[in-house]
Amino acid sequence: TGSPQMDAFLQSLLGPYAGKLDALVLGCTHYPFAAEAIRRVLGDKTVLIDGGAGTAQQTRRRLEAAGLLSDGPGSVVFENSLDDPHIFELCESLLSEEYHG
Repeated sequence: TGSPQMDAFLQSLLGPYAGKLDALVLGCTHYPFAAEAIRRVLGDKTVLIDGGAGTAQQTRRRLEAAGLLSDGPGSVVFENSLDDPHIFELCESLLSEEYHG
């Protein structure tokens, strides 16, 4: 997420908007992983809005309402339509990093 390739890619997409946006919605589940790189391109004045916390809260409410909420131990299972071990390594790497969104 901090590679020169990522920065160049985001610069090509978002560079024209630098200094022109009040806010940007991170509307996909993987965008928060690129939030720091996006901020480098757009600048500190653009507010990045991540709906992940609200989605998690709604998921909890729905599970609780359906009687499916459990406070016991859980596990994480990665599923991907690409049968590529590198995708799973990337998922594990991204999710093990401390996220400061």
